[in-house]
Amino acid sequence: MKHKILVIDDENMIRSILKASLQSKGYDVEAIDSAEKAFEWLKDNLPDLVICDIQMQPMDGYGFLDKFRKGSHTQKTPVIMLSGVEEKKERVKCYRNGAQDFLSKPFNREELYALIIKNLDPIYYNLEPDSPDGISPQKQTKSIPKKILVIDDDPTIRMILKTFLSVKYDVEAMGDGKAALEWLERKPPPDLVICDILMEPMNGYEFLEKFRQRGYTKHTPVIMLSREDKTEDRVDCYSRLAQDYLIKPFNPEELEELIHKNLFPVNCARKW
Repeated sequence: MKHKILVIDDENMIRSILKASLQSKGYDVEAIDSAEKAFEWLKDNLPDLVICDIQMQPMDGYGFLDKFRKGSHTQKTPVIMLSGVEEKKERVKCYRNGAQDFLSKPFNREELYALIIKNLDPIYYNLEPDSPDGISPQKQTKSIPKKILVIDDDPTIRMILKTFLSVKYDVEAMGDGKAALEWLERKPPPDLVICDILMEPMNGYEFLEKFRQRGYTKHTPVIMLSREDKTEDRVDCYSRLAQDYLIKPFNPEELEELIHKNLFPVNCARKW
């Protein structure tokens, strides 16, 4: 059965490009030009994923997302937000309001395809495929903080991350991928990993590949860090089963929202 994708954008050209591109990949696509019409369509239909533009009138993408997340049948439906404005505060606002991902226009089609696959595959959000309620196997507890493993060969970055994250989480910081794998042999798996790509002797890609080969870390969310803002690198990370990609120097608020949406994927919106 084909996955159904709902596209919402008031630009006819964007709608046409998205519909044709996604249909060529085998998806069932419904393209609508406003949030209001989308809600009319949603009365009788339930998509597997939504791609929604932010800059629309009269109801913008944030208005759609807020109302969409209040629906009893759409609270867990993944949403990718599109925007012609590339600002970190826009990304943070999207994550905070319950979107899974953010893509700036003009977008790269390969990155869009990677994001769609990422959101439709339960492995990316730490969910067991046969879990009817989408409950993470690593449930939140108030008494025990979540464990985060930080891997970066820059001691300054490790110190910054450990100081910033230790306020809420139990943080272990390692200097390279090899040392991290050795640590994993002796310790219980973390709830989330933050890993730099450019490291020696084992880089982030090599670590991620070996990390995913271990059965007990198959579903552990991973956020990759890089100084390179390259679309091909983001796509490469997603294809290797990383959940997110963050550019250095990073915005602490954006990192916080990425961690939250990966640790608590069912209730990732702050307002719920």
